[in-house]
Amino acid sequence: MKNNLIILTIVFFSAFLICGSASAATVNSTTNNVVSAAHVKDLIVTEVTAPTKGVKGHTITVSNTIKNQGNTATTGFYVNYYLKKSTTSKNIYIGHRYITSLSAGASNHQNTKLTLPTSIASANYFIRAYADSTNLIKESIETNNVKYSPTKINIQSAKRDLIVTEVTAQLWGLKGKTIIVSNTIKNQGNSATAGFWVNYYLKKSSTSTNIYIGHRYITSLGAGASNHQNTKLIVPANTKSTSYFIRAYADSTKLIKETIETNNVKYSPTKVNIRSVVDKTPVYITSDNIINKATDNARINKLVVGLASKGIYAVNYGLGPNSHYSVISDSSVPQNALIIDIYGGACAGTIWEMTQKYYKNLVGKRTVYSIWINTATNIANLAFLPRAHDDTFTPLFNSSKPGEFPNFVDTNKDGVFEPGAGYVNGKIYPTKLLETDGIDYPAQLLLNNGYKFWYQQNGDITILVNKILEQAKAKS
Repeated sequence: MKNNLIILTIVFFSAFLICGSASAATVNSTTNNVVSAAHVKDLIVTEVTAPTKGVKGHTITVSNTIKNQGNTATTGFYVNYYLKKSTTSKNIYIGHRYITSLSAGASNHQNTKLTLPTSIASANYFIRAYADSTNLIKESIETNNVKYSPTKINIQSAKRDLIVTEVTAQLWGLKGKTIIVSNTIKNQGNSATAGFWVNYYLKKSSTSTNIYIGHRYITSLGAGASNHQNTKLIVPANTKSTSYFIRAYADSTKLIKETIETNNVKYSPTKVNIRSVVDKTPVYITSDNIINKATDNARINKLVVGLASKGIYAVNYGLGPNSHYSVISDSSVPQNALIIDIYGGACAGTIWEMTQKYYKNLVGKRTVYSIWINTATNIANLAFLPRAHDDTFTPLFNSSKPGEFPNFVDTNKDGVFEPGAGYVNGKIYPTKLLETDGIDYPAQLLLNNGYKFWYQQNGDITILVNKILEQAKAKS
């Protein structure tokens, strides 16, 4: 009986404790003080994307996102990255990043730069991302921290391969003078080069002696990139009068270690005729940047060919906003030359510059003829040509600086030029000028200073050739 009594007492006391616990939970609930669930941290990789290609020893960028799907913020942790041929192959470490903290439910995305080892095999690899790779975070689940890229990256050894894709000879050239050679160098490898030289030669045939005429230096050329230039080269004065191919030789001094060392040379498809004198007015053609380099350069080349067919020696002198100035500054351009400057828009600063004494001195006895194409603005119809929106170089009206614009639009009719926010601390902001400066009657200004010009809206090559021919004959 005594033993039975003891057992009943224990059962009763246990029941009291259980009921007491339930009662406490109820009280807490009614006071909105519910006991929270356990603190949980759980890191996963939600996304990892491999680039399609990589080069040994070079950097790749891997897009990846890490998420904390727990209910408590983490402290700092590392994410490691590996290459793997398959999920069961060995890890090849390629780098890591550090995340200082990640809040509950938050994600952290980064385009991570990683360096590929030089010693790995050329092959296709998955990218493996491993969140909390050093186990700094105590997680509710420790087996879901890894993700593989869905596609592989193809990794190859660094390859550099320079070729000449284009070299174009002008039709005629003069001994001791400059010729312009259009040429394009390409790196068809998968890795950028350091700097290298391109040499140019005259050759009667592929087996004849090289006659060196100059070089240029390319500081670097990216994988798959091309570098085009209209290169100015000097024909030696003692060159024999005859026709020559132009030979272009990329990496002529062997600075670049290439996968193929025998494809660095290209010859012009046509020859340049070298002579001592030109029996007719030589024509040098420049162009502003109008549409794009390829189109603008092709336009000049078509003009050169068209003029040559009519017996005129013509040179593609090059492109750019300052080419009109470069050609008159070049002493190798003969004084009997006709200089054709082609523009896509009328610039008051350029026209005003042409009237300055220093500019006229550079022109010398040459004739400068300006042609405007592909623009709705015909200066012959203008009473006033304002400063161009990008002209920050022509001195402001009434600034007392040499070459300042001579005219302005007096908006408020008070006789005073007021630039407003367009002139601050000595700097010109053309689009913010309160009153605009520029030149009155630009067409008459050119004529008064001895310049002829022409407006040909659609840039028709045949019409342009005939107009230039007309000017060349008039000068002769």
